[in-house]
Amino acid sequence: CHAALIWTALAPPGEGEATCLHATPPGPVFLLPVLTPEASAAIITHATPGLVELRGHATAAQLGLSTFTTAIMQRVLAPAVHKLFPGVPSIQLPYSIDVDSSHAFLLYHSATDPDRDGAAVWKYLSENGEPTSAHVDDSRITVNFTLGGDFAGSDLSFACGDRLVVPQRPGLAVVHPGDLAHEVEPITAGERFNLVFWLRERR
Repeated sequence: CHAALIWTALAPPGEGEATCLHATPPGPVFLLPVLTPEASAAIITHATPGLVELRGHATAAQLGLSTFTTAIMQRVLAPAVHKLFPGVPSIQLPYSIDVDSSHAFLLYHSATDPDRDGAAVWKYLSENGEPTSAHVDDSRITVNFTLGGDFAGSDLSFACGDRLVVPQRPGLAVVHPGDLAHEVEPITAGERFNLVFWLRERR
């Protein structure tokens, strides 16, 4: 029933230009406006009950959003990745992204809910054994949408020489190679919703 979002979700013409935040190795990072604020809000409204029940992490299929996310992958993200990463051999064709092996999921972090508090993002161990959120993704390309929420903290940053902190605004996607190390700081106030795509190439 949420397939109708496909036709209303995209940013208006002229507002969908990508911004390159970092171009040199270890990998490019782009900001890409895709979803309208209305679409982002609609996804949050639809997904929140399931996210609460599933403790802040759920696949698009679990939340009944797979029709929507599949269409976004096929019609928007695969062609966009083709244009943003022309030098990546495995992503030379617009349809080299394989929807079946790709993965879409939603995240909900809250500073006040003990099941989804900021400490939940500290789930890795650094080389010295300290907790850290620094990690790489199981994807060829990651597309991370901030859907919304009034929050503080929760900075998303990348290990690109100097620490690169990227803005998080509703409908704005951060696009980066999955093997580019990144981390999320704990949320300190409010709540944050994200829609994440792990795009994988056809095998």
